[in-house]
Amino acid sequence: MNATTSTLNLLAALTYAGRGWRPFRLAPRAKVPLKGSHGFKDATTDTATIRTWWDEEPRANVGIATGELSNIVVIESDPRNGGDETLRDLEAEHGDLPETVRALSGRQDGGTHYYFRHPGFYIKSGADRLGPGLDVKADGAYVVAPPSIHPKTGKEYEWDAGAHPADVPLADLPDWMLARLTETKTGPASTSETDDWTIPEGQRNAGLLSIAGRLRRQAFNEEEIAGLLLVTNRHRCVPPLPEVKSSASP
Repeated sequence: MNATTSTLNLLAALTYAGRGWRPFRLAPRAKVPLKGSHGFKDATTDTATIRTWWDEEPRANVGIATGELSNIVVIESDPRNGGDETLRDLEAEHGDLPETVRALSGRQDGGTHYYFRHPGFYIKSGADRLGPGLDVKADGAYVVAPPSIHPKTGKEYEWDAGAHPADVPLADLPDWMLARLTETKTGPASTSETDDWTIPEGQRNAGLLSIAGRLRRQAFNEEEIAGLLLVTNRHRCVPPLPEVKSSASP
């Protein structure tokens, strides 16, 4: 990595901080946190801290904490594991993804990172959460950001042409995607029930209250519960209630 690239990494980290995205240091030419650091738990928007970090290690790659910390959710499509095919199938079923910020992996094989606005309540991170090859970087996770250097290819991560964060606003997660990302928390407890479960008229209040109680036992806070109930009402109640209540009374 030359001096110019090192400067670009610092400038990128400062730019992300200016957007409210919280950067932190990854090891040089790596996807893992810098040795001796605390990974995304160190992530900050404090410019003095960021400048000090890259003064100490100019070669550091740039990570961004995802989830509520930076108000972003990133969907990573890994073509090696079928991500592009999975995404095509999902778009055929639900329609094209909205225009949003996109980055290209430094692996140079078509891997794409789709940046969305965080919905304001807990979204679980994990591999293959939307299907094979579609990983979710949300709460408790991070993403490798441009212009970091890929450890295997030596190539830079870069913003997709026409989808740079300076040119394109973050889109909201599509409703169908948000439903998929929350249904493991709000769906039926029994594995014998099907994925197309619904809550019929006459059982909607009781059903939502039951889900709210289950979420409280899992230590979700009231804001998270309200958001999850909103999604459940919209996609599972037939017909949806005009207003979702997360309190203990119907």
